[in-house]
Amino acid sequence: LPNNQPLLDGISLAPLLRGQKQVRKLPMGFWTYNSRGHGRRSRAMLETLRQEQLTDKQQPAAPEGLIGKHHPNDTLPGHAALIEGDYKLHRVPVKKNANKFNYELYHLGKDPKESNNLLNKDKSHLTKRIGRMKTDLISWQQSVIKSLNGADYR
Repeated sequence: LPNNQPLLDGISLAPLLRGQKQVRKLPMGFWTYNSRGHGRRSRAMLETLRQEQLTDKQQPAAPEGLIGKHHPNDTLPGHAALIEGDYKLHRVPVKKNANKFNYELYHLGKDPKESNNLLNKDKSHLTKRIGRMKTDLISWQQSVIKSLNGADYR
């Protein structure tokens, strides 16, 4: 990869394609955030990159683009969730775009339909997990905001 290539996030799908079971080691976040992406001519860019790679004349990645809108990182509106192992934590706004949230926690292995909110039960044995997952979810959301604001591309 070129020296100024932004970090890539993800895991290899090769084991899955070989029929091997794969367990994700890191948590995975989801977020409904009301912001449009930045359109790119991906087909043309990929074709140019392919031609460069075939001829061993690959150019460095293009410099970062201009980020038009600044997204604040002190408010994290919208429904978000974090999957960590068999657990899934939801952060649900009380009202649309509200700054107050309710949390829900599910064990996906035992409750794949997410109908049994563990936070409605005795949660004393889950206190550390809940705290860690809340912190991890908010940290991940803040990293998304940094990326939207261009921090991954500088």
